[in-house]
Amino acid sequence: EKENVAEIRKVLTATAPNQFAGMLFLTEKMVTSGQKDFPLMVGGILIVLIVLLLADFQSFKFLFLSLAPLFFSAVVSMGLICMSGTTISILMLFAFPLIFGIGIDDGVHILHRYREDQNLLHAVSQTGRAIFLTTVTTLVSFGSLLFTNHNGLMGIGILVGIGVTFCFLFSITLLPALLVLTEPSKNYSLHN
Repeated sequence: EKENVAEIRKVLTATAPNQFAGMLFLTEKMVTSGQKDFPLMVGGILIVLIVLLLADFQSFKFLFLSLAPLFFSAVVSMGLICMSGTTISILMLFAFPLIFGIGIDDGVHILHRYREDQNLLHAVSQTGRAIFLTTVTTLVSFGSLLFTNHNGLMGIGILVGIGVTFCFLFSITLLPALLVLTEPSKNYSLHN
């Protein structure tokens, strides 16, 4: 709580001016600077992501298709966190740029494979295995944050884990469905 930190800072400043440190004050500094910079950071990341995807796909349709799993996973992740009653800290919000950076890859890889051979089943089944492994390794690495002694870092681990899992799930389910809807003239039979 801001008020508690301010009171502790006041007492410590009176006792030992400029001679105190610790995780409490480091976290406070991160939170206050994060509150100011978070909208700019997320906006900048999204703009760079959109520009890079447009340059890569050279198609607005494939840009929106690649962003769909990311958008839905962000919404579902935040919804699950809110429904669980977990206290949302400012540090947890820093998970979203991580989710954007890590989660966008799944859909992009599937779309690239699809564009190579025009075989949706092959793109999802072959690329799906690879992105499943990257999702598992990401879950293991960010899952290690659950064993820290810091609620903010634990929250980042939880939110990134949930977000990356849903990016994978939406990339192998929602993305192919959207692709079929946006390209109805293609033949999507199993023998393609």
